[in-house]
Amino acid sequence: MSAKFTARKLRFLIPVIVLVIIVLLFVWQYNKQKSSEDVYTGTIEAEESLVGSTVGGRVSKTLAREGDTVRKGDRIVTFESEQLEKSLQAAAATRQQAAAHLNDLLAGPRPEEIQRARAALRQAESQLEKLQRGSRPEEIAAARAAMEQARDKLAEAQAGPRPQEINRARANYNAAVAARVLAERSLERTQKLYDQGAIAAQTLDEARTRLETAQAEERSAQEQLNELLAGTRSEEIRAARQAYNQASANYQLVRKGPRPEDIRSAEEGVAQAKATLEEFQAGTRPEQIAQARAALRQAQATVEQVRANVRERAVFAPRAGQIQILNVQAGDIIQPGQTVATIVDPHDIYVKVYIPGGKLGNLQVGSKLPVVTDSGIRTTGIVEQIPVEAEFTPRNVQTKEERSLQVYAVKVRIPNPKLKIRAGMSADVRLK
Repeated sequence: MSAKFTARKLRFLIPVIVLVIIVLLFVWQYNKQKSSEDVYTGTIEAEESLVGSTVGGRVSKTLAREGDTVRKGDRIVTFESEQLEKSLQAAAATRQQAAAHLNDLLAGPRPEEIQRARAALRQAESQLEKLQRGSRPEEIAAARAAMEQARDKLAEAQAGPRPQEINRARANYNAAVAARVLAERSLERTQKLYDQGAIAAQTLDEARTRLETAQAEERSAQEQLNELLAGTRSEEIRAARQAYNQASANYQLVRKGPRPEDIRSAEEGVAQAKATLEEFQAGTRPEQIAQARAALRQAQATVEQVRANVRERAVFAPRAGQIQILNVQAGDIIQPGQTVATIVDPHDIYVKVYIPGGKLGNLQVGSKLPVVTDSGIRTTGIVEQIPVEAEFTPRNVQTKEERSLQVYAVKVRIPNPKLKIRAGMSADVRLK
């Protein structure tokens, strides 16, 4: 009885156990499939910084190599800057001049400037009165005398030296020769007396000095005689003719009196001198100060612009990281805005996964998701970006099947404190 009951009980339990196992297998398979459907694979990437210069130029030196680790602000590449340094000096000088001009305007005209302007007005008025009055007789006579004197000098130069001038020059030369011969003989006698100890050394020195003086006078007399024998030089005749022509023209001008255009020019000079004096007496006008302030601001802006260009003569690391690419070397010509280096930060990494729109659910920026790399590193990422628009398929699809093909590139930021995760690795992101 008991054996039969036990057999009957086993026949009832076995199908139940089999059914439970089948259900558990089904649930396990379902969870596994669902779990695999919520895992998305992407490639780990690092944030890149493309650095360059806004002015460019010729590379003078590279201070880093590919693979080097740099800190924020480290200099990577420098450019030749001699021309910009000169431009900065010129801009600074212009700014200094503008500042000095503004200070002068703010201080107003100085008393000596007013005095000079008043003196210039008096001189201009005197010149105008002189022209309006015309030439006086004594001025005409003086101009005529100057013309006649210049004419006589021209005639004298054209005629050449007179015989009596040559005779006087020859006589002077002969006298100089005689004086030199006498000085030589006197020196000979004095030398003998000095050798005998009869006279002092000072007497000998005086004899030598007299000979040197006589020799110099002889040379001068000979040069003067040679000049007279050679006649008047052509350049002296030209100079005399030019002086005569100028004196003659001045005489004609004085005799005829001032021209109307000369009087008008003098009147304009008086008006200009009077305006200058009135401007000094009135002081600096507000618009002049405003213009000077604007010029100073412009000069300061130029200095700041050139200084900015000088700073751009070097490329600095905008962030800490590792130089991934360095495209230049010394001597290269770099265009403004051209990338010279690429810097990546191994601490600043992320993985981008493409998730269908139907799986986004409650996913939002800031959500924390499990991340597993191919090397087995497990960490937690934070959703940083969810795009508004889907990719790969049009936005206006209508069927459910087509809508399931829409994907969104979700950017998940992951920590990397020990730098064990590297860019280029694959990683799985699981949706909770």
